[in-house]
Amino acid sequence: EMINENTWKSVEPHVCSEDYYGAELRVRNNQIEFSWTVEGPKGSQKIDYIYFFRRIRVKVFASLRSGYLTLLVGYGYGMLDGGVFYEVPYTQIPADLRMPNSRFMATFNSDFELIEIERMTAEEMA
Repeated sequence: EMINENTWKSVEPHVCSEDYYGAELRVRNNQIEFSWTVEGPKGSQKIDYIYFFRRIRVKVFASLRSGYLTLLVGYGYGMLDGGVFYEVPYTQIPADLRMPNSRFMATFNSDFELIEIERMTAEEMA
């Protein structure tokens, strides 16, 4: 059931043997929080998972392997000042952003998988 616009909770617990599992999902800023509550004859436990989404600067470096683009991710950020190379299938990048030195903002999940691309604003380009 929906608790508020950012929180959902299981209506009924899932029963497995003698254990009862309840779940809660919260969406906050750039993360999703998922919590399991387990109750049973051996006690209770809460298990929390947090999945982060990070929006970060990206620049196309080159196409070093057929069908892929090598991106420079996070350039200009503290210890990542020079960025980190990251390779993706070229089809994940819009055609007008595939040329070397094209810049955009990308969102990655907690497993560093590319999940969204946005064109940079004028302030982000500066």
